Amino acid sequence: MARAFLQCESHPGRKLTDHLEDVGERLGVGLLRPVAMCHDVGKATDYFQDYISGTRVDPSLKQHALLGAEILLECLLGTGQGFRSDELSLAYLFVRRHHGRLEDLVDAVGSIDPRRRDLLARQRASLDVEGLGVWLAGHGYRGRNIGDQDRARIRVETGRALRAETDHGRCVARYLGSLRSFGRFIEADRDSAGGATEDAYRRAPFLSFGAVESFRGEHFGSGTSVRMGEARAALFGEAAAAGWKGTPRGRLWSLTAPTGSGKTLAAIGWALAMREAGLKSGEGGCPIIYALPFTSIIDQTVSVIKGFGGENVDESVLAVHHHLAEPGPIFEKGEWSLAQNWVEGWRAELVCTTFVQVVNALFHGTCSDARRLSHLVGGILILDEIQAVPAELWPVVGLALRSLSAEFGTDVLLMTATQPAILDSAEVTELAPAGYEGRFADVFDRYDLRVETERTKTPKELSEDVRGALAGDAGGGCLLVLNTIDEALNVYRLISGAAWSGDFQVAHLSTNLRPKDRRVILDRVRARAGRQVVISTQVVEAGVDLSFDIVFRALAPFDSIVQAAGRANRHGDGRRGIVRIVEMEGNTAAKVYGNVHVDVARLVCRRLGAARVSEREVRRHVGEYFLELKSRISRDRAERILGAVRMMEFASLRGEGEDKEKKVTLIEDVAERVPHYVAMDRGDEVVWEEFQSCLGGRSGRVPRGVRNRVGLRIVEVPRRFAMGAEADERTGVVFVARGNAGRYYDAVTGWRRGR
Repeated sequence: MARAFLQCESHPGRKLTDHLEDVGERLGVGLLRPVAMCHDVGKATDYFQDYISGTRVDPSLKQHALLGAEILLECLLGTGQGFRSDELSLAYLFVRRHHGRLEDLVDAVGSIDPRRRDLLARQRASLDVEGLGVWLAGHGYRGRNIGDQDRARIRVETGRALRAETDHGRCVARYLGSLRSFGRFIEADRDSAGGATEDAYRRAPFLSFGAVESFRGEHFGSGTSVRMGEARAALFGEAAAAGWKGTPRGRLWSLTAPTGSGKTLAAIGWALAMREAGLKSGEGGCPIIYALPFTSIIDQTVSVIKGFGGENVDESVLAVHHHLAEPGPIFEKGEWSLAQNWVEGWRAELVCTTFVQVVNALFHGTCSDARRLSHLVGGILILDEIQAVPAELWPVVGLALRSLSAEFGTDVLLMTATQPAILDSAEVTELAPAGYEGRFADVFDRYDLRVETERTKTPKELSEDVRGALAGDAGGGCLLVLNTIDEALNVYRLISGAAWSGDFQVAHLSTNLRPKDRRVILDRVRARAGRQVVISTQVVEAGVDLSFDIVFRALAPFDSIVQAAGRANRHGDGRRGIVRIVEMEGNTAAKVYGNVHVDVARLVCRRLGAARVSEREVRRHVGEYFLELKSRISRDRAERILGAVRMMEFASLRGEGEDKEKKVTLIEDVAERVPHYVAMDRGDEVVWEEFQSCLGGRSGRVPRGVRNRVGLRIVEVPRRFAMGAEADERTGVVFVARGNAGRYYDAVTGWRRGR
């Protein structure tokens, strides 16, 4: 005889009905309420109840999501609440996949194969159906049997309803609204299961505008010219004033100002002022999500925030969310679940994360991503160095940002020195003062740029150009930004091996190095001004606070050229910088960035001519570059993605369908790269041992802090240069033991590619 429904538990010591009713109360009325009330009813089987009491059970029989989804659909059809077929499909999918990731919507309520039918029949036989029915009826739900005809009708009508909407903007809003609902449901379920009250994560803001203002005055005026200080103060003041106006919320903003103008503090000050203004007018607090394109530049922003936040900044105040982030105070105290909620759930008052995580939250439809999206809604989103978003995705990202703003009340700020054509200027409110660059033209005219692309150069010729540029120079730091790791390594070897380089500190920076070693090298470069030569790839372009007298940049998209040029006399307190644009042999720029980007960059460089051009003149050409690029970029990929959004193809948008062009991602394909964990010292070995111990434990769970420490010691190696050893079958990572590491890896140049 089946266990009485009212006696069943959802978790050890927690009544199932208490959990279901609690989640229902958290979500209120509408479609999510029946979802909440039915999502875990499949746990009432004897199989699941035996499982949570410690009895060994067939894993396929203790699964409960599909049974819950079936009972939900029976209730929705039997009660007749007037939900459309696409809403029925969505509700079914939410319950079916509430421990995983959403599948494509049209296929949600499909036919069930014979094996699953048998499992469902056995589960129902072990369920107190009568007790469940009485409980559901008490909440207004009555079930009825459903057959294959019902499933076929729901599937056909769902597809018809999705295809009926042809406006891209409304399709994106519908898609984001569905993900938001899924995220709210998942968060309510997890909070209830964990015993967290509804206000457990609602706290008065700790970070204040006043603290930022004081910090800026104390730390960002010294070491710069008077005029640079005035320029930074003007930008900060204008942004803050816009924030204090507070309303209306849910707008699109931009902050377009040259490198070194203090955009980071201006943006944070604006966001905090806006939040405080909202609180004063009776609005609730909202999270601030600060996103950057690369993990390598997040640390710099985090250190600024910690500077004005003081000693009491933990994960509830500042959450650093990316795979290499160091664990914070709450995690270190052993409260990893609490820390995970603040950080990975984006529940902290200020979250620093990556563009990758933001795009995943907007499109990927996993439980974790949908939870994060629910905190973007009504919040403040700052996208720093927005030019890093690929032009092929501009139409898609632009529609998503418009929808976040107009439909969901999110304030979105696009910040950069080189504003791409993602949004039209008429749509956004610019935070920089009117006429800002003209008013401070003397401040932001820090370098001269010269185009030298009349013929291609070999690595040896470029190294000789560097030697000539530094000859007789007493001060002179020099930065070279190349397009590929192989180019950077070749030039590094030539320069570091040359007799003349003995007077300089020569460094290499690229993703050929472990993140741990990149940090060490970057800190060393920052600490030593003057006579050094840094040979790098694009990792130093966006947001990295480095300054050199001379910059060489291999031909690249024009925004990358401007970003690299921004490392020349960055703070305006040195002698006038020199920026030289060269083209390397082998057409490497087109191989990395594509022909269209490079062709448009060549066009703009040709307009600049061979004479020296001032920084101010260079920046005038950024807008025409982006407009020309926008007109040439194919919309094929964007149209495929938007078609998938229209049809709610959640799995396809993660790249799980046959058409890989529908995948929305900012991460390049890693199929041809192999992750290698390189143990260079005993400390590295200890981290690997800890990692293996976690994987071999009962839960197999690897705490976030361990994952982060592992990530700092991994280098992604092109398959043709891989070690050749077997990868760990659980992780796909190749372990390089300390005794063998020197053969494959060098802490200065990284993975040895020419073995």
